[in-house]
Amino acid sequence: MRAHTEATSYIPSVSAAAVREGRTPLAEVDGVALDGFKGGTATFRLLSGHFVIKSTLR
Repeated sequence: MRAHTEATSYIPSVSAAAVREGRTPLAEVDGVALDGFKGGTATFRLLSGHFVIKSTLR
């Protein structure tokens, strides 16, 4: 894998704040940017790295 690789992740959730890496909202994690939330899906841009992501669906 090349350095500085970026991915877009679409994560179903009740809200963008309900998507977490551990206890931290994913949007607050280094290397992550929230692109938006629409129709029950949060969209994030992630730099290369290791993330353990959890989401609340209801």
